[in-house]
Amino acid sequence: MQRYALEVRRATFPKTRFALYDFSDANFTPHFAISSEGHVSEATVGSLRCSGTFSPTSSPRHAETVHEVSKDYLRIPTCSSTADSVLTWPIFQGRFPSDYLVDILLDPTSRQPDAGTGADALVVPGGLEPLADERIPSLIDKFLENVHSKNPVLDVEALVHYGRRAAAGGLGWDAPSCLVLLACALGSIAVPFVVSEANQHEIEMNASGITSSSIFTEEIKQAESCYALACRRLGLLKHTILGAHCYFFSAGQSASGNLEWLLNAVAVYLMYTLRPLPAWDHFCQASTFYQIHSRTIARPTHGAMLDSHLNGMSVTQRRLEQSLYWSCFKSECEMRIELPLPQSSLADVDYPHMFPNPPAHPTENAGFREFDSDGFSFDWGTRPSNNMANIEEVSWYYYLTEVALRRIGNRILNTFFRQNHSSWINIKPFVPIAKEFEEQVLVWASNLPPAMQYDKNPTDELSSSRELSWATWNRLLEMKTWLYQPFLYYAVHCDAEASELRENADLQSLINAAMDCNISTVENRTLRHRHHGIWFDIRSVITASFTVIAAAKSGKVKVQEEWEDRIKSVIDTLAFWEDEAIDLVKTRAVLEELFLETRDLIRQQRC
Repeated sequence: MQRYALEVRRATFPKTRFALYDFSDANFTPHFAISSEGHVSEATVGSLRCSGTFSPTSSPRHAETVHEVSKDYLRIPTCSSTADSVLTWPIFQGRFPSDYLVDILLDPTSRQPDAGTGADALVVPGGLEPLADERIPSLIDKFLENVHSKNPVLDVEALVHYGRRAAAGGLGWDAPSCLVLLACALGSIAVPFVVSEANQHEIEMNASGITSSSIFTEEIKQAESCYALACRRLGLLKHTILGAHCYFFSAGQSASGNLEWLLNAVAVYLMYTLRPLPAWDHFCQASTFYQIHSRTIARPTHGAMLDSHLNGMSVTQRRLEQSLYWSCFKSECEMRIELPLPQSSLADVDYPHMFPNPPAHPTENAGFREFDSDGFSFDWGTRPSNNMANIEEVSWYYYLTEVALRRIGNRILNTFFRQNHSSWINIKPFVPIAKEFEEQVLVWASNLPPAMQYDKNPTDELSSSRELSWATWNRLLEMKTWLYQPFLYYAVHCDAEASELRENADLQSLINAAMDCNISTVENRTLRHRHHGIWFDIRSVITASFTVIAAAKSGKVKVQEEWEDRIKSVIDTLAFWEDEAIDLVKTRAVLEELFLETRDLIRQQRC
């Protein structure tokens, strides 16, 4: 694990002869030219600019520009690569305004009750489902394996201690009890990845009338009950990092104090239950409380002071604090890519650490058999401790990879999506930039650790490991989809006789890659598996579907023969989840309408 962390920082990949990414360098930029001898030289920084002009590295502004580029991952354009954006392409003739699909989420009169604010937050349809104390160990075990593995920033030892105390003496009204309830809520609703894979075919074969809420009725009720009980306790908490973790886990996850931790936990839960806007509220609160916490303790005005504050902590506290920052940062980026939300001040933090420190000994938290003062045993899980250690290690492989890919993905967004999509009609300057990014993403994909290499064929690997490699594969696929989208836009809207299309082999390869990525996105991300990124998966396949429809409608791009079946599978996926997400009802109606129109148009043209 420590070796991998070092490799991620310095990019000393064992399979390559060159250091592609030096994350330890404050002036890191992903734009490099790779020579045939395997040497790396910095590409001209001007290649980042949409104008396509190139600035020589000898320019007196070079150092200043490199510093600007090194921070460009902190801020991203919002809603520029989404399904809503694709609907504004000229091919759809102005039928859909901006944010047409997500505006229902932003309308307070149409929001679902949020189990985090107001009186409705504490109401569960059908009444609260009491949580038996003896169920706490098994639910925490499910949480650790199926949820914590994707965001390993929680203090496992502390959670197990809190859970043991609650199982023995009942739940209290403090922050630890709140966190236990949030973990139990997530443990109630989370399903092992291999189970979702195994059930996928059966669900597809019997798709009519089957929805997520009908299959998991009891699990959802238990989860909502635990969540409502946790919310009753959230209002009693002070501004601490444990609190931020709870808010994060009700939407996400976090680190070392009290309130930030709880805020993050709330956010993760809300993402599991497809409530992105309430989740955003809690992610923002976690981020805000994190900043308040940091400034209250250290009063930092720049990175060096924050670094001094972190260095004064214990190893565990420092790891949790670092993980909290990066979890909040990643979550904010993911939400702002899809929703028209403001940039928080988190991007202004001159954070001194490019990565959180992984635990030096992942086996420290691997054993969950605990004993109280009377020698009574609580068995926290049936898996052997060495398996739990493997889960912890693979989780950190995934987490560090996610942080690294988040930065590269943000740079792709900043490079291609800062301007309106009409700028893509002048596509030629973008081609060499895209080829550089393409090379970097491909090298990243080929040099991931074995645990992060996804094999579509089922193996005997642990469910959590398989899920994490699948999620990493999807992240790489998402980045490539962003990278290729401008070129497909150009192909759809340019003159069919344009010389660029006929003569530029690189451009044609990027257009073909765009179509392949969209079809692959639909194939890989329509899996009906509930996890913290399920709403993002759904949004991704919606974007891919509208993009494929645009290509088919134009008649200028070769579309795979199976495109109709792929779109139908997306429509079925939306129907499966839409009971839980109000935005998906409207989205499915639009997708069905455009699909049928385009399919009929193509069939008429063939006659």
